[in-house]
Amino acid sequence: QENARDFCADHLRLRSQLRTGLVQALASADLPLKMKGAALAACLPSGAQAALLSSAPNIRYVSGYTGEGLALVAQDLRAIVTDFRYTEQAQRQAPDFEVFEIASGERHEAVAYRLLQKRGVRTLAVEEDVLTVADYRELQKAMPDVSLVSLEGAPQRLRWIKDADELDMLERANRLTSDCFEHMCSFIREGMTEREIALEIDFWMMRRGSEGVSFETIVASGENGSLCHAIPSDRRVRSGDLITMDFGAVVGGYHADLTRTVALGAVSVECARMYETVLRAQLAALEAIRPGIVHRIDKDTSGLLVVAKNDAAHQALSEQMRVHSIHRVYHAVVYGNLKEDEGTVETYLGRDPRDRKKIAVVPQTAAGARYACTGWQVLERFGNFTYIACRLKTGRTHQIRVHMASLGHPLAGDAVYGPRSCIQKLGGQCLHAKELGFHHPSSGAWMQFDAPLPPYFTAFLDRLRKERGI
Repeated sequence: QENARDFCADHLRLRSQLRTGLVQALASADLPLKMKGAALAACLPSGAQAALLSSAPNIRYVSGYTGEGLALVAQDLRAIVTDFRYTEQAQRQAPDFEVFEIASGERHEAVAYRLLQKRGVRTLAVEEDVLTVADYRELQKAMPDVSLVSLEGAPQRLRWIKDADELDMLERANRLTSDCFEHMCSFIREGMTEREIALEIDFWMMRRGSEGVSFETIVASGENGSLCHAIPSDRRVRSGDLITMDFGAVVGGYHADLTRTVALGAVSVECARMYETVLRAQLAALEAIRPGIVHRIDKDTSGLLVVAKNDAAHQALSEQMRVHSIHRVYHAVVYGNLKEDEGTVETYLGRDPRDRKKIAVVPQTAAGARYACTGWQVLERFGNFTYIACRLKTGRTHQIRVHMASLGHPLAGDAVYGPRSCIQKLGGQCLHAKELGFHHPSSGAWMQFDAPLPPYFTAFLDRLRKERGI
């Protein structure tokens, strides 16, 4: 009970902190199933002597029981009230709870009342956010001398912090859902009905361990895509359709939820424009919810990043980024021997129309086109490779990689924009954010930083120099 009270006190403090916006991250706390009932008993609202649970998720959380009925929790009481259909199930799933079976024609509330009377309970906390008016009246009728008060979301407060088992089940549910999506991308064929696609989703997940589905699976194609919660129909999918799928697996009572829209075959210009508009909105939203990260570097790129410690600093640094006053120099090794010693690449960049995961040089009039400028200077020449420094005026996604590839000199090790037979040992593009300078957001003083080349980079340069006899 002492541990349960401590756990509950932590949750109450957490609740207060959440209300005032002080919590930045939640650390998980393991709480064994047999202690969850004790934790709930310790978290009861002031004056309440016991709790009556009727919602399936809360009953399962404190006891492990997944059938129908009610649960009673108090300092000296852990009880499940159910009918003969679920008695054995409750005994198996909830060994720490005593199971009481109602008689034929008897109501669950009547048995619960007798248990409360034996313990002298006069104030009972109930789930006011779950009970209907009719249920509440039945409780009042069954327990005339018991005062009913709100449970005030105590079980939900306990559930805010997930323990290791819960996190594992959430991860498994999400992984199963994601794997199902990957399967559907290769399964869907022209001529299938939305209903057939939905059935495949459900059966595929359940065959692999899902307890059921998080909600009625949604599959909407073509004109049905405008229906936010469409019911899968007998409409057959056609080439050029956009198909929206919304579904989720369930593991251990924990639900996943995934929504994806895919295209079947080539899409129209209008669909591509809509996709681009939504993508730009999403990228803008992602940018807006990264209050600390002022700029990003590509995966497998090493080097410097600037991270703001507060919102004021973030806004000031972002403004410097917007007006291009931040000093950024990258070092890179590119394929081939650049003809000039220095140069500038000015283009517009946007999504590659042939591969939406890539960035490409596009016309200024293309949807989502953004101006990009990269200055470059040769540092060393190695015949088949050139070591360069790149100074960024703008900071677009994959900017240096796309610009150098557009000159015919992609970055060494770049499997996306370089040759197929890229240098695997580099583990990615040979690109390092070496210099970073900006005005301090508070004092205005100029600050500049230099990150030494990482071992993979220096080892590659040493190898090139050795091969050239330098």
